[in-house]
Amino acid sequence: APKNNKQRKNQKNKKGVKKTKKENSKDLYKNLIVARPKNFGVGRDLPPPRDLRSYVRWPKYVRIQRMRKILKKRLRIPPSINQFNYPANANLTRSLLGFLSKYRPEDRKTRKARIEKLVEAKKAGTDAKREKLPPSVIYSMNEVVSAIEKKTANLIVIANDVDPIELVVYLPALCTKMGVPYVIVKGKERLGTVVHRKTLTCLAVTEYNKEDKAEFERLLETIRSSFNDRYLEQSVSWGGLERSLKSQQKERKLLQKL
Repeated sequence: APKNNKQRKNQKNKKGVKKTKKENSKDLYKNLIVARPKNFGVGRDLPPPRDLRSYVRWPKYVRIQRMRKILKKRLRIPPSINQFNYPANANLTRSLLGFLSKYRPEDRKTRKARIEKLVEAKKAGTDAKREKLPPSVIYSMNEVVSAIEKKTANLIVIANDVDPIELVVYLPALCTKMGVPYVIVKGKERLGTVVHRKTLTCLAVTEYNKEDKAEFERLLETIRSSFNDRYLEQSVSWGGLERSLKSQQKERKLLQKL
């Protein structure tokens, strides 16, 4: 029952006005979708996810990596260092690593077991013949350099991301001088897996089996054409001097004004 005059008047008005079809349909679906406004206060609803990458304070090593990458783009890079920015393509790297996996040196466990067998045989008084080890790659820096100088190396594999680069920067020039094929591969971790290590700067193939001769010669052909034959061309081409998008836009605006 209406309590005051205002409510009575409103009730009379409502009775007198007929509702249209649209208004009736609105009343039907009025309470189906109820608005539930969110409260993002403390201990209330969770805020929507945001892209917080620009607000994150990254670790120092990540910042150094990024700064170094930008500097390499902006500065003028000499040809001897710039050639390491153009490693072998994916197909050549895959086939090369597949070949190298056949000539992995023995790991610590197998070497230890082999030496223990020899020691036990000596203690027993039997003459144990030393088995000839199967052909494998050499990976010590001094051994690799001496193999190039003596021309005993058939192939030199160098990683492109060695730090400091001075460790391997002279190897391509030395290989071309001595006529030894060389290849630059992306990732020192990949080379490390060949010799049971985390990372590796370079390795040399000095000997291989007769069965793999045809495969190895095919590899050498592609490597010579893409690295040794192109050394003179790469020894002249400088790198770097890539400008940022911001500076490129500034230059365009200045040119438009002119």
